[in-house]
Formats: sequence, structure tokens, C-alpha cells
Amino acid sequence: AITVKGKLPTDASKATLLAVVSNGGVASQSTDTSSKSNFKLKVSGKDARLLFTIKNKSVPVLWAVLKGKKVLPVKKAIKKKICGNQNVFGLTVIKKNVKGKKQKILFTVVSSSEGDPSYVYVKRIKNGKNKNKKLKLKKLVDKSVKVSLNSDCSPLGNALTLGLVRNSSSARVLASSPGDADSDGMPDEVDVDVDNDGVMNNYDTDYSTPANSFMIFTNLKVSMPETLNTHVLPSVSTDDIDTLLQTHQTMAIEVKGDEDSGDTSELDCGTLNYCSAGGTGKKLEDGSDFPGTAGGANDSDGDGLGEITKGSTNDFQLQTGASSSDISAGDTITQIVTTSDGKETTYTASLQFVFYSTPAVKSIVFNEGDASEKTFTPTYPVSEGDEGTTSNPIQVSADASGNITMKITVYRPQRPGITAAGEASVMDIGNSLISIDIPNAPSDGSSSGNGPGGCPVTSYTESDPDLEISGEKLQDTAGDYDSSSTDSDGNTTVTFTVDLTSCLASASETFDVGEKVSLDIAFSSTAGDNAAQKIWLERTS
Repeated sequence: AITVKGKLPTDASKATLLAVVSNGGVASQSTDTSSKSNFKLKVSGKDARLLFTIKNKSVPVLWAVLKGKKVLPVKKAIKKKICGNQNVFGLTVIKKNVKGKKQKILFTVVSSSEGDPSYVYVKRIKNGKNKNKKLKLKKLVDKSVKVSLNSDCSPLGNALTLGLVRNSSSARVLASSPGDADSDGMPDEVDVDVDNDGVMNNYDTDYSTPANSFMIFTNLKVSMPETLNTHVLPSVSTDDIDTLLQTHQTMAIEVKGDEDSGDTSELDCGTLNYCSAGGTGKKLEDGSDFPGTAGGANDSDGDGLGEITKGSTNDFQLQTGASSSDISAGDTITQIVTTSDGKETTYTASLQFVFYSTPAVKSIVFNEGDASEKTFTPTYPVSEGDEGTTSNPIQVSADASGNITMKITVYRPQRPGITAAGEASVMDIGNSLISIDIPNAPSDGSSSGNGPGGCPVTSYTESDPDLEISGEKLQDTAGDYDSSSTDSDGNTTVTFTVDLTSCLASASETFDVGEKVSLDIAFSSTAGDNAAQKIWLERTS
């Protein structure tokens, strides 16, 4: 086992020790925000990494710098300006205990010019009066596990880049190490791109959640009047984004505890306003405050931490109520699982990204090439009562064969860019799985049955160079890109056709004259993130 004792750096609210082995134990200790607070952590395994939570972000610890075979204190390496050279690497893993009675590690936080934390390094090891048992830095670190450094000695993966490295001339390919697959210094539990391929984990088909972590993703589904996208509304304001998020954003959280065995799962959100006491969060299932009143339904033990349970979607659903300033990529959450006999296990995770906009239809051509062809081109902003909304569905007719097809051209949803990683301030999201979702069957106003849900893949046709069939959905092969630019084929949209009649037939449903139906144009990740725009249709002939 590895034991670490230290003093929390300025503004740190939590210390987390992570075992190097991906399925090893994880220890976490919540502390006061006072810089005088001390911590002691122990984790099973022979090696470990240390993280601090500062301003609700996970901040990695750089223990030392390795130049050739020589181990240097980070401060000395910075002064000598040696980082970024070919034979200079960072050391983020320790293999020896820091547990002597008088031993304590002091840390320094390195922040951006705006005051946001980037990484933490070891300032010195304090030994008190026990000089004869001085713990040397070179004996503490594991020199076989190296990470890439920028020229200023910051790890490529840090609390500013969140582990996303784009267009970095200092990036080098190092051997993967357990717990830090891309050797960038950001532990896999809180790295948004663990294999450094430029694709965020939630959209990466070969990503799997580390055993010490848990899945978090968000959803943003709106009707046409609530649609927000900079391609159709160039003057989107912060107030517009805040209204969208506060009204419609939900978060899904994997529950790690085994409820059938009597486990209890709680969230320690630090000061994150959307899931801490007195904040804006609500349990989506019943609208109750989360965590709500101490001793209440969502905090039965009164410790201020919200209890989460699996709902109908097999995860916990939270209505965040958060504004854009209160929720962002890198937000760190700890889940504490307590068994019926009182044993605690902690899991650490961070939010990958947040949707800032929704998909937005540019045009829909119904029954292209048929005498019944009709083109729908919305004008944004859309108001309730405009064509395509609940009270004024798009009126459509069947073609000569009795079918209805829709050729849809749509803008991608967007997210805030990770500017420290070289991204623009707003990014169009690529790599999505795109689908048409019809949850409810067409209806003439009386009761409606279930629709097919996602249309089967046989309903789609496409010739867009950015799209290909993947399972039961369309795969967007374009990567994320600057929203003020274009995708790989020079567009800002994707285009595909869905056979609405065929889709409904897969659920033994029809779209008859006089009936109305709503459908969602959905862009989702492999993990579950989903942004969608809802439109309404009415068949008239």
C-alpha cells in the first residue's frame, strides 16, 4: 500500500490518491478549504498518483522532473528552463510511502494568468526534527513512468487542457502507463481524451470507463422555439445560453453501488452549485431538490451529500438548473459508495463537456422529386405558432407511392472550446451518432401508442461524405471543429434522408391523414450525451 501525508495547497478542497493499476483501490479525503489543512491518504497498490481538487477541477501533481537519469525538483527545472527538451520528462507517480511521524509534503499551485489552476508540484518534503530519516525526492518517485511536459514544465495534460492535446509541437509519443494511457500527466479518471487521439472519451468507441471512475453525461433536448445555434442565430448571448441550460439541461450519472445488496451511493460535489446543498439541482424523477434538506429523502443521513439511485434509465437523472458559469468541462465529482456493513469506496469522475447549443434544421425537403415535393426552411428565432411547432405542424402529403420521405440538412450542436488545448471558443461537435427518434406514434388527438423510438438503419439513405452507417444510426465522421470555420468537406451541416413511412412501419404504425407526429433530430455520443431538436408534422393528404 502507498501512504501520503501532506498539507493542502492554497484553495484546494480535496486530495485524492489514485492507484496506478487501473482496477486498484482509490482513496479520497474531503477537507476544509483552509490552506492549513493536512491530509493523510492510503491506497492499495505499489504505485500511486495524487490529485487535488481546486475550484472544483482536478489538478494533477508533478512530483519531479527527470533529465536523463537525474531527478530534479520541479522548481529547479523551471529555473533552468530545461523542460520541453527531448530527454526531459515529468514524474507523476510515487512508489514509496510518505508516512513518517514528522514527514509532510508541501505543495505549490501553478495557475494561469486568469488565476485558474493548471498543476501542482512538490515544493519540499518537511521532516520536522527527524533529520536522520530524511525522505529524498529521488527515492520517492517512479522513474520508469514518464509524462510529456510543455516548455514551462507543465504536464501536457493538466487542469486547463483537461487532457485534450491539440496541435501541440511539444507532444511526444511515450509508452502508455496504467492509469495514464496517453502519458500526458492527467490520470485517466479525469482525462477527457485518455488515448490522445483528439476524440473526447464519450465519443470514442474504444473508450471504457476506468474502474475507479463513473460515467457522467448531459442531455439537451428542445423544441424549435428553444433552438439555439450560432449558425442560425449569430448573436447568441450568455443570457440566451443560460436560459437554455437552466431550463432544459439534464445530467445522467452512473450509480456505482449495488442497491440490491444494500449499498448506498452519495455524491460529493464540493461547491458545484448544481449538485450540492442549497444549489439549483433537482431530481428529475420527481422534481425534488437535490440534495435538498439534511435528513430529507435525498439526504437521509443529513451529511449534505445527495443520495443517488437508479431510475428507469438505469442511472440517476439530475435537472441541473445551472447557468453557463456554474457548469463546465472538468467539473470534478466524487461518488462515495457505502456497503451495508459500513465499508466505503470512493470513485472520481469529471464532466467531459457541456452542450452550449442544439442541432438546428437548415432545411427539410419532403418527397424530393415527387409531385408532392415540399421544402421547409425555418427562420430563426422560431416562435410558438410558427411552422414546425406544436400548434402549427408542418403540413405534409404522401408521394405517389403513399410514402413520406424527408431529406434533412441540419447544423451540428456546439460546446465551449477548451482554449488552453488550442481550441476555438465555440466548437461544432463531430463524431456524433445521428438518428431520428419518434417516441410516440402518430395521433389524431386521441390517445397515442408508442412509436418506434430510433428509426431503424434501413430507413436512412445518405451521400454526405461526412456520414456513414454505424449500427442502427448514422455516424458523423467529421471531428470537432471551430464553429466559425467548416467541417472536412467545407460545410457546416450534414444531410441525410429518412423514410418516415418505413420507420413507422417498423413499429407497425402508420401516419394517416389528419394525424400529427413529433420527431427528434438527435445527435448523441456513444456514452449517452444527447442534443436534439423536436419538430412537428401533420399529414393532410
